[in-house]
Amino acid sequence: METEFPYYTINGNKVSGRKGRSVAKKRKAVKPIKKTTDEVIEAISKAMSLGTYYFTDHGNKRSKNRKKVSDLEIIKILESNDKWHEAKKDKYEKGSTDWNYHIRGKNSNGDQIRIAISFDKDGMPIITVINLDEAENE
Repeated sequence: METEFPYYTINGNKVSGRKGRSVAKKRKAVKPIKKTTDEVIEAISKAMSLGTYYFTDHGNKRSKNRKKVSDLEIIKILESNDKWHEAKKDKYEKGSTDWNYHIRGKNSNGDQIRIAISFDKDGMPIITVINLDEAENE
């Protein structure tokens, strides 16, 4: 016959078992709240002024090899007042600390550029870059 043990609370989690042998329940990852356009633009400005932006490996490869957009052009777009938040393209990837946000602007040639960014404990990763004008012509 199995003995039922009472429930205990450990750090706000209800667990069963003997005291000292309890196993806390796993917490589900919580999807972060999506930032508003104003919050995204403000967070970009802050990251740019503090220098807490960085290029992911994927972002580096895509900007240089695939669509030939320089790092300087990306930085100019992100610092520009002419950029806009393409909110309908934003998405959340399971396990991420924040949403991926899509920013649009123009490079020095007038090409439409989309930049995917996010926010984490280290700052603002630049995830990928697409030259939309080149993508249309392929």
